[in-house]
Amino acid sequence: MKKTVFVLAAAFCIASCNDSKTTETNESTGVVTEEVMAAPSNMTDGSVMMKDGKMMMMKDGKMMMMDKDMDMPNGTKVMMNGEMMHSDGSKMMMTEGMAVDSKGGMMDKDGKMMPAPEKMGDKMQGSMMKNGMIMMKDGKMMMMKDDKMMMLEKEMTMKNGYKMMPDGMIMMKNGEKMMMTEGMMADPDGNVMDKDGKMKEKM
Repeated sequence: MKKTVFVLAAAFCIASCNDSKTTETNESTGVVTEEVMAAPSNMTDGSVMMKDGKMMMMKDGKMMMMDKDMDMPNGTKVMMNGEMMHSDGSKMMMTEGMAVDSKGGMMDKDGKMMPAPEKMGDKMQGSMMKNGMIMMKDGKMMMMKDDKMMMLEKEMTMKNGYKMMPDGMIMMKNGEKMMMTEGMMADPDGNVMDKDGKMKEKM
């Protein structure tokens, strides 16, 4: 009997040690957040990361769910939905594994620092692409599907009713048309962005 109790106690201890997640309640909001004890070595307090499709932040040496938008020292604002707004007004969406350090510097999924937005060019465009987005690249309409870029082969209707044509034409709900130019993108909602990731005014 004593041996059985000892074995059960040991098993419970091992299971507890292997559990890398705990929960904590935010005192100001009452929101229960999830902490991930095993944080990447390059993450420091004040940094944020897109992990498993969720925005996580480092606080007191632990990773937990973001519970508010964050303003970084360099003017970058990181939203709870993963969208980033840079000091120059340009926007981009963080993808799985991307992180922003406590100073506002961007890191790719391998932990390597990424160039500032104005120096990123094609790299920035690639990092901004997420499933369901469309982009005019090298004169061809490309779409992001299953985390891969592929040719847009047929008309695609976005959530706002805009129709994206394989030749780059955008058909709007009011009947107006516009042609996408090199580097322009459209997200699944139909929001159109220029090559620098800046949202174009509603058409």
